[in-house]
Amino acid sequence: MIKNLRSMFDIAVRAVKPDSTFTANRLKYENNKLMVLDEKCSTVGCLNLEGRNVFLLAIGKASLGMTESFVCSLPIDFLSRIRIARIIYPKSHSNDRSIISRIHERLSASNAVIDIKAFGAAPQNIPDAGSLAATKDVWTRLTQTSTWDPPPFLITLISGGSSALLSHPIDGVALEDKIQVIKELSLRGASIQQLNTVRSAFSKVKSGKLLSYLPNNSTVANLIMSDIVGNPIHLIGSGPTVLPIPGSSNSQALDIMNHFDCSEALKSVINTTERFNFESTVKNLSVENLIVCSNSYAIRAVIESAIKDPEIGFDDVICLTASYQGSVVNMVETLFKLVRQIIQQKWKSENYELKLTNPFYDASCEDVMMPKTVGITSMSPDKYSHEILLIVGGEPTMVVTGNGLGGRNQHAALVALEKYADDFNFFKSHEVAFLAAGTDGQDGPTDAAGAVVDKNVASLVIHSEELQSQLSSSIRNCDSYNFFSKLAEDFKVSGDENFSSPHIKCGHTGTNVMDLVFISFAI
Repeated sequence: MIKNLRSMFDIAVRAVKPDSTFTANRLKYENNKLMVLDEKCSTVGCLNLEGRNVFLLAIGKASLGMTESFVCSLPIDFLSRIRIARIIYPKSHSNDRSIISRIHERLSASNAVIDIKAFGAAPQNIPDAGSLAATKDVWTRLTQTSTWDPPPFLITLISGGSSALLSHPIDGVALEDKIQVIKELSLRGASIQQLNTVRSAFSKVKSGKLLSYLPNNSTVANLIMSDIVGNPIHLIGSGPTVLPIPGSSNSQALDIMNHFDCSEALKSVINTTERFNFESTVKNLSVENLIVCSNSYAIRAVIESAIKDPEIGFDDVICLTASYQGSVVNMVETLFKLVRQIIQQKWKSENYELKLTNPFYDASCEDVMMPKTVGITSMSPDKYSHEILLIVGGEPTMVVTGNGLGGRNQHAALVALEKYADDFNFFKSHEVAFLAAGTDGQDGPTDAAGAVVDKNVASLVIHSEELQSQLSSSIRNCDSYNFFSKLAEDFKVSGDENFSSPHIKCGHTGTNVMDLVFISFAI
C-alpha cells in the first residue's frame, strides 16, 4: 500500500498546483471584467477593472507558478493593462529562471510598457536581506502609482511563505531579533495563526499595512492560495493587502508572547508601539478577497481518484478533517487507535456496516470535510479484503525538544513507526501504511516533504535492538530526518527488493496548502 499512498500524495499536490488553479477554464476576461471560477467552474468572484491599469504582485511559495499560469490563461487585451509586475519567490527554486523567462515572454507579447521584476529571497522560509530589498521595492513602486489616473487596480497572488518573503520590521526592531522571536514561538509549539499575529505586530507591511502605500480610491483584488486552517484571509501570508480586522491591536501579539515567555525587550517594543491607524492613512479603498485554492481542494482530488481508479484499490476513502491543528503526536495516536477500533469491530457490525464517532470532529470548526461519524458501508462478506484510506489535512503543531533535524511530518511518521512496532504483528496483518507530508515539498529545514511507514519499515526496526533504541532517542531529540536517512541506508544494505526509502523527496512543489496525512489498512 505504500506505493498507493505516494500516488495519493502526488495526486493531491498536482490538484493544487498553480497550473491547475489558474487555467483558461477558471479565468475569464470579457467586457473589462475578470471572472474567477473554482474547480467546479462556479464563479468565485467578478472583478471590474473599470478602465484601470494593473499592478500585479505575486508573493509566496507558489508565486512563480501562480504568475505564469495567471498571465498565460488570460488574453492579450487583459495583459496590456498590466503596467508593473513584481514577483517575490523562495530563492531555492531550481527552475526559477526558466519560469521567469516565460513570464517575461508572455507579458512582452502585449506590447505594453511593463516594469517586470522578480526577487528570490528567504530560501529557508526565514526573512533575509533579499526579503527587505524586495519589500522596499514593492512599496516604492506602489507609491509611484499615485500618478496613475484613474488610480491603480492592484491584483495580488498570495500563497504560503509570504510572511518570510515580504518582510520589513518596524522601527526599533532588528530583523535578527524578529527572526529569533518567531523561532522561539515555533519551537514552543505556537500555531501558524499565533506566529502570523506576532509577525504582523513587528511589521511595516503586514496586516494590511502595505495598502497604505497605495493612493486613495485604489482597487485591490487578493487571489489567495490558503495555507491556514479555516482560510483566515487576514493571516494567510500575514495579510499584507487585506483590510485589518476592526478593533485589532498589538495586545493580541503581546498576549501570545507572554504565553510563550518570549523576549522581554521585544515585548516592551510591542507594548509601546502605537497601533497602525489604517483608517486615517488609507481612504476609499475597495478590497476583494478570493480563496482560489486550499487544503480541501487537494483532499477532494484524492477522494475522487481513489474511488474512480480501480488500480489504486481503496474500497472506502474517508476524510476525517481538513482542519487539524493540534498536537502532531496526539494526531498519530488517535489515528492508530481509530484503525484498531475499526478492525476490531468489523465482525461485530450488522450487515457488514460500521458507524463510529469521528475522534477529530469539532462542532466549533466550520469544516465541510469533517464528518461527525466515520461510516464504512460497503463491506462484503464475500470479499477477502476491504481496503480503507483515512485522510487528515491541516497544520499540526509540535513542541521541539533536543537539537535534532526534521519537521512535523517526519516526526509524525516517526511516532507512527513507534506505534507500528509496539504491535507489529497486528498492524502488519492488516497491511497498515502511514504517510505524512507537506504539500510545499519542504518539511522543516530539510529536503524532505515527509515520510512513509509500512510493514517493511517497521520490520527493519523490530529486528534491530540498535534501531529500536535510536527510534526512541530520535523521537525525544526530534531527529526524524537523520533517523529515516539511516533507515534508507540500512534498506539498501539489506538488498530488499521491496526497498523504498521512507523519505518523500519531491523538491519544492511550487504550491502550499498545508499538510496531508494518510493511513491505509485492510480488514
